[in-house]
Amino acid sequence: MELERVFCQGVLVRPLLHEVNNSLAAILGCTQLFLASGQEGKEESYDLRTIEQEVYRLRKMVHSFMNLFQLNPGVGGLLEMNSLLNLLLHSLKDQPIFSHIELIKEFLPSNLYFRGNLDRWRAILVGLLLKAGCSMQRGGLLRVSTSRKSGGIFETTIETSTAKMTEGMVTQPFIPFYSPGARVKDLAVYLAQRTVRQSGGSLKVKCLPTGWAISVSLPLQERK
Repeated sequence: MELERVFCQGVLVRPLLHEVNNSLAAILGCTQLFLASGQEGKEESYDLRTIEQEVYRLRKMVHSFMNLFQLNPGVGGLLEMNSLLNLLLHSLKDQPIFSHIELIKEFLPSNLYFRGNLDRWRAILVGLLLKAGCSMQRGGLLRVSTSRKSGGIFETTIETSTAKMTEGMVTQPFIPFYSPGARVKDLAVYLAQRTVRQSGGSLKVKCLPTGWAISVSLPLQERK
């Protein structure tokens, strides 16, 4: 429900961001035209260059947010894990929840294709990354990596340090929320496992001395 709320907010805000992007384009265009005219003085030139840099920075943030919440209903097929993770991490790293976290990316240089639904995979990966950020409220290290395994399998790992493992996450991480008498231990992990299984893979949760790691294994697909 929390993840659905985040995505609903993103979908509602997206049209507004589109209008903000249009205004930024106008500001950028006028600034660059004035700079090209050569009519500004040295002090004015410095101010205009500052405006130009800040507009570029804001446009980059707006585009990342818009791409993150762009819906592709019913879209399924080949996805590429490294590019998907890069998109999500780029969109999330400027959020306050990640401001005190050091991010390390260790991706294989080769493409890692797998089959799945884009919206579903985007949602579960965002859910796991938000889970990692929430678990490191006092700061820490977030390592996101991809690696190849034997048998045509590749693995994606989200690993935290200085995060305290919550009770029950390892022993009962996949309790469905509808089970009679069961309390939800970790809905994000349960929903992730369900999506991973639909793509023919598996998910493992491991408790570490200073945190936890979630590893997703998927069959590697060839792109024709």
